[in-house]
Amino acid sequence: MRKFLNRLLVISSSIHMMCPLCIIARRYPQSAFAKAVCAWGKICPCCNLYFAARKRGLIETEAGTKGLLPPVYFLTYLVAAIGFHCVFPIRTIIPSPYNYLGIIGIGFGVILNIWADRLFKRKRTTVKPFEASTFLIQEGPFYLSRHPMYLGMVAIFVGIAVILGSITPFFVAIAFAVAMDSVFIPAEEKSLEQSFGTAFLDYKKRVRRWI
Repeated sequence: MRKFLNRLLVISSSIHMMCPLCIIARRYPQSAFAKAVCAWGKICPCCNLYFAARKRGLIETEAGTKGLLPPVYFLTYLVAAIGFHCVFPIRTIIPSPYNYLGIIGIGFGVILNIWADRLFKRKRTTVKPFEASTFLIQEGPFYLSRHPMYLGMVAIFVGIAVILGSITPFFVAIAFAVAMDSVFIPAEEKSLEQSFGTAFLDYKKRVRRWI
């Protein structure tokens, strides 16, 4: 029962890990924005669950538990985008039939992810962000972007936002991009630099983080 409750605590605190406001506050801890978020955290149930999990040693770092992979963030933010669209659409900015152009963004994002995933498998290196890579991929979509899979996820998100047509999902898409840029990308690039040294630094100078 104790293990079950601890696991439930970690899962519940994961909401805090995916909150874009909390992510920005952790990235800029000395800012006035971070202080305002911390003040709210004293009464926010998700923040309290997160700090309770940290106090028990269930979460290892400020970046959060390594069990939360990018697809979990993607699905969570996607549900949030659809939910906000239904409850708080604010304003429709892309009417039908123009909203169907979002299919292009979704298709582009899916192709990018499949292409990058196949390269990971072909080179026999890990796709998981918290595991050390054994091969520095610089071909295919990695020739244009250092993180084509995240770029693909954002493209899918934007495509879905276009199809929904209201302005709210676009804010969630931006929040998702900020989450990827703050939670996963810095840790991945630090690991790649440790594994490949100057080879990765040269690649980093040639290729942009996103596009």
